[in-house]
Amino acid sequence: MSKITAMYIRLSMEDEDVSLNQKEESNSVSSQRELLEAFIGNHSELKDTKVQEYCDDGFTGTKFERPGYMKLMEDVRADKISCIVVKDLSRLGRDYIEVGSLLEQILPLYQVRVIAVNDNYDSDNYDGSTGGMNVAFKNLIYMLYSRDLSNKVSSAMHTRILKGENISGQLRYGYVKDPNDKHKIIVDPEAAEVVKLIFELTAQGKSKTEVANYLNAQGIDTPSAYKKRKGSRNFFHAVEVKSLWSTSSIRDILNDEVYLGKLIWNKTKKRIGSNNTSSYVPKDEWM
Repeated sequence: MSKITAMYIRLSMEDEDVSLNQKEESNSVSSQRELLEAFIGNHSELKDTKVQEYCDDGFTGTKFERPGYMKLMEDVRADKISCIVVKDLSRLGRDYIEVGSLLEQILPLYQVRVIAVNDNYDSDNYDGSTGGMNVAFKNLIYMLYSRDLSNKVSSAMHTRILKGENISGQLRYGYVKDPNDKHKIIVDPEAAEVVKLIFELTAQGKSKTEVANYLNAQGIDTPSAYKKRKGSRNFFHAVEVKSLWSTSSIRDILNDEVYLGKLIWNKTKKRIGSNNTSSYVPKDEWM
């Protein structure tokens, strides 16, 4: 069985121009694809091979749990791939330790060639190594760039929060984005009636379990079922099951300060690195 030449493409928020709030065309999925296809077509040892694309659109390079990347590595371990072609090494990831391990240990083990077009990197040009300090330095620069850009994004978000703008893509049940202003949220009348009902039943002395049972008996959609019915793209259930109201879902709504007209940000901070660990922020630093 002939092996695959893999084109790996990745685009994420790290490629976003913070000031213009738009993604640079040079890093777009389509332009990456065109660049890689042109490169493969101009190299005789690659153009006659079977080419397969692996793509992660909207996934950060500081994490490696990306569907396209994981499928790529699955095929590497299955000995299906002979060469991986990327726009630059930052497409593989922005953690220089992880990318270094990938280039120095994992891919050589499976005899997989790696080409980073814009970095002028080809692992076949290095005998017994993968570029040494030159590649290590580039990977470090990519990670530092990611951290710097993360700080810029955080600063821009901080400014928007202080102006009272919404920055979250996931809105609480009962709210929707204003069609005339994507940074403003407004009440969703249909879902808001259910939220009001939950608070009214609780005020009458009913327990959370009783409230959940009542909503289920009335056939009222849960928040996830409601979003799916409304055509939300952010619905992640792979299996078709009827969702039911539960004690915890009622508790979450009753305890959420958003229903008091408050939006709270900066409760946690995430450290960029191999584990992307989160830590809680002191309450006096919340916004």
